[in-house]
Amino acid sequence: MKTYKYIIIGGGIAGVTAAKEIRKHDKEGSLILLGNEKEQPYFRIQLTDLLGEDAPEVPYLDKEGWAEKIGIDVNVDGEAAAVDFDAMTVTFADGEIIQGEKILLANGSHANRPPFKNNQLKGIFTLRNWQDLTAIHSYIKSFKDTKHIAVIGGGLLGLEAANSLKQSGHVVAIINRSEYLLSNQLDRELGMMLNEEMKDLGFMVYNEKDTKAFIGEDAVRGIEFDDGTTADIDMVLISVGVSPNTELFKDTGLEVNRGVVVDNHLLTNKANVWAAGDVAEVEGRVLGIWPASRAMGKAAGINMAGGEETYENPKAYTKLDLDTIQIFSAGKIGEGDVYFYDEGDEHHRLYAKEGKVTGAVLYGDTKAMSTYRKLVEANAPIEEALDSVYPFKKR
Repeated sequence: MKTYKYIIIGGGIAGVTAAKEIRKHDKEGSLILLGNEKEQPYFRIQLTDLLGEDAPEVPYLDKEGWAEKIGIDVNVDGEAAAVDFDAMTVTFADGEIIQGEKILLANGSHANRPPFKNNQLKGIFTLRNWQDLTAIHSYIKSFKDTKHIAVIGGGLLGLEAANSLKQSGHVVAIINRSEYLLSNQLDRELGMMLNEEMKDLGFMVYNEKDTKAFIGEDAVRGIEFDDGTTADIDMVLISVGVSPNTELFKDTGLEVNRGVVVDNHLLTNKANVWAAGDVAEVEGRVLGIWPASRAMGKAAGINMAGGEETYENPKAYTKLDLDTIQIFSAGKIGEGDVYFYDEGDEHHRLYAKEGKVTGAVLYGDTKAMSTYRKLVEANAPIEEALDSVYPFKKR
């Protein structure tokens, strides 16, 4: 049985960042990074943009030979079949077993795929890895004329995916359960405005629609909604969030809630076992965002190498840059006192409770987003925010 000082399960940004951080603080300890995508680690967040390219290349995180240069082993076909946290072993599908002194769980998340009726039909996809992207491209290239593509999900990733797919020259429909798009980032007024702007850009927008079933015999040809209406569709991309990959840890004694439960040092309830990235749950939250995964990987790597690094969940913010539409949103939206700035195509909002800034939206011009992000993160006094860039007023 081969043994390592460090085993990292997961080849995403959290795992890679942790590996590099460990090597900064421990030059000699043996380390292996296990991936399961048959590709060297890459920028997963670029997959959505690559939907619109004819011949995309894998957006690798590092140049070839990066791992050898810093002295770590990488197994890109190293999917773990079982983990024993008492014996500190990882078992692969072929029966090979390796053992480690310290283990990091950074095995990410998977795209949610609701149990819609007939979801086994050809032409229905999710986008979470490079293989998903190549499958989608192959399917689109099989079209001989203009087709209708549906994106189920009106959140940030759904809109970005819809925009990339529109670049392929097909008609794109966005299927959204809520009354308006980006319902977690915008209030109703701005959300309804976004609905109309997306239509003006040529998107078909179906709001307040719950998918019931897909229509077709071999390949998808339409969508049936729960209100009995239908839409003709030739391909579907489901973009309704992700869930942590925790199935591997069932019956292992590891504490799992929504994700693997960790403290602010990224430690689990098992000795010498940490978790980071999309699979980790910190203070009851599973963030599933790139900056948080990278920050977790850094903290976990430092701590595994003997340091004392504390991780804190960042306050959520989003940025949409889609054709002529620019939106920045941070903090809690639609709650408390509301302050307005409306000038031409700019529609900005500040939200405050008990005299403190709790949220901000910049709609139409996002140049000042760093200023308002800092004000939200600092929970700054509302007086400080009202005239910092824009002269916000109450209506």
